Amino acid sequence: MGTKHTPGPWRVIDGWDENGNGKYFPTVILFGTEDEHRKTLGRNSITINTSHDQEVESLMANAKLIAAAPELLEALQRIIKESAYVHGFDDPCDCPKCQAINAINKAL
Repeated sequence: MGTKHTPGPWRVIDGWDENGNGKYFPTVILFGTEDEHRKTLGRNSITINTSHDQEVESLMANAKLIAAAPELLEALQRIIKESAYVHGFDDPCDCPKCQAINAINKAL
């Protein structure tokens, strides 16, 4: 299964300055270093900015989940590839393997 997304690993910049003050929203860096991210004016990143009213912990949790996406997809693909279980039906069901296949297809 080929993908068109930027390969991982992705990293999170936490959005806090050295004094612990909120300076910007958490950002997921898709490639390169934090310095390279700044030089490209953030073109290699996803900024997590869903709501100014959202709690910092929730913003960070969302950033970490997004940053883990390439690794999660790869792990799920390996599990499916190595899984011997086949339910024997043509239509997808709600078994864990079919749910995993549906999630992979949704991601791709």
